[in-house]
Amino acid sequence: MKDTLFNPDEAHRARIARTYKMDDETHELVPGYNPFVTSDASVTHMTEPAGGLFSTAADMGRFYAMIANGGELDSVRILSEKSVKDMTTPVIAGGKMLNYACGWQVNTETQRVNSQMPVGSFGHGGAFATNGCLDPQSGIVTVYLVQNVLVPNSGKAKDAFQHLVMEAAGIKVTPPPAVKKNKP
Repeated sequence: MKDTLFNPDEAHRARIARTYKMDDETHELVPGYNPFVTSDASVTHMTEPAGGLFSTAADMGRFYAMIANGGELDSVRILSEKSVKDMTTPVIAGGKMLNYACGWQVNTETQRVNSQMPVGSFGHGGAFATNGCLDPQSGIVTVYLVQNVLVPNSGKAKDAFQHLVMEAAGIKVTPPPAVKKNKP
């Protein structure tokens, strides 16, 4: 992963996609503020365990491929299989199984973070609507990179992308059950 870092240098900064937000009045996409990027490359931000990492689709694809292969990539063991299993197994808290597993969100029968991916798939979303997901059953990895801040319905494009990937692979994903909303 040669293009993944927390504090991009000038060369990497030139390749960062512009961040967008929706204008409150016009509802058009306009450039938005990205707190992780300043005009001065020497100004760095504090490294966060689950945010602020800059990467490319190619690097993220390699990382997910390593996870899909039980912690090994290019015949090199990077993580133990047990570590990968521990990282991707939903945790139990308060006697209830959650859909969260050491930084990954896991699609369970009752909780589907990535609605177009099957139960048992897992991934991680980013603050600017980026998303990576892995279906361990088929080995399919999706990496969806965008840069937007709180754009309404921005997840629809990711869902359409993941749906097309699964459809192209001939995998039918059963939609999650409809969420019943309580009427006031």
